[in-house]
Amino acid sequence: MNGKLILSTNFSVVIGFQDDADTNFENYVTVLGMTSGTVSIKELTIPQLQDLVRQFEQKIQFISASIQQLKSLQAQFVASKSCLGELITEKQNKDILVPLTSTLCVPGKLYDPSHVLVDIGTGYYVEMVC
Repeated sequence: MNGKLILSTNFSVVIGFQDDADTNFENYVTVLGMTSGTVSIKELTIPQLQDLVRQFEQKIQFISASIQQLKSLQAQFVASKSCLGELITEKQNKDILVPLTSTLCVPGKLYDPSHVLVDIGTGYYVEMVC
């Protein structure tokens, strides 16, 4: 089996292995920005391997935090969808409570339940028709 398999990410490290007739799945590491070639993982020193492990742990922590943020946003969107479903069935000119914050609501009047403003982040809103 002759070929190369390389796991690549948008980060600063690419890891993979190369399978040649002479080598039996010898592992290689390319550290972008530090070297332009491929270095056998067996040739790395303990501090270099520890640095590589530290880099991967940082990437894993970043990805885990990103996943948690996405799960939180998903829960907010599910709650918004549920509220929109209830809002559409409401009647025009009905008295409602309008949330200003998560703990503060003010009285309001529902004029057109089919038109809503959706917060898409960073202070931007989009008007949508239900």
